[in-house]
Amino acid sequence: MLSVLVHCGLMANFLFQTTRNILCESGSAKRVGDVLLEHLFVKPASTILMVTDKGITSRALELHCLQSLKDCGFEIIVYDDVVADPPERLVYEAADLAVNCNVAAVVGFGGGSSMDVAKLVAFLAHPSATQTLPDMYGVNNCHGARLPLVQVPTTAGTGSEVTPISIITTGENEKVGVFCICFQNVIDCIVEGCSVSVVIAGLCCSGWRTHCVASRKRDVSNGRGCNGTCY
Repeated sequence: MLSVLVHCGLMANFLFQTTRNILCESGSAKRVGDVLLEHLFVKPASTILMVTDKGITSRALELHCLQSLKDCGFEIIVYDDVVADPPERLVYEAADLAVNCNVAAVVGFGGGSSMDVAKLVAFLAHPSATQTLPDMYGVNNCHGARLPLVQVPTTAGTGSEVTPISIITTGENEKVGVFCICFQNVIDCIVEGCSVSVVIAGLCCSGWRTHCVASRKRDVSNGRGCNGTCY
């Protein structure tokens, strides 16, 4: 069927790029500490910054992830002031916190907004970073390395964990994107198990559908409903 579509000219050419590996595992947030040690080679006793929002911390949804980090010997700083459609100010705040605490890695925990901010912080807080946030706006304007980044998506409607894009708000309501291939993760893990109000089969299907669509279209949306862990 694919050969027929290509032969008839019904299939557009495209380059598919996404996270190189996807791990689907229930309770994967409990392994974030191991991932940092074994896959991203972050040294024990390093300081880790978690970027999240108060909707998460008020429900203690991040505790399994934090415990995993503690069990692996990491020091943890939590920044939970992320809001929907995050403004530049929040990115600067989180990045300054990361630099001042000399963090070795960043964990984004939550929806698309938290993960978008985590991507930018991981880049801005790298010891060799010299760019400011406005320098990065647009496509492939990020130059340099970023800190190791683990993403823990708690929604099915986003897709930020598999895209190289961050969307933030400048001024009153203008949205600006930063596209940088270095934002993509080495391994992407979905289905962590935070949600107990959604049937798990539908949850998994929704999560996989979002990963595929977001990876193909480079779309970052703000949805609610699934769970996961990405790194």
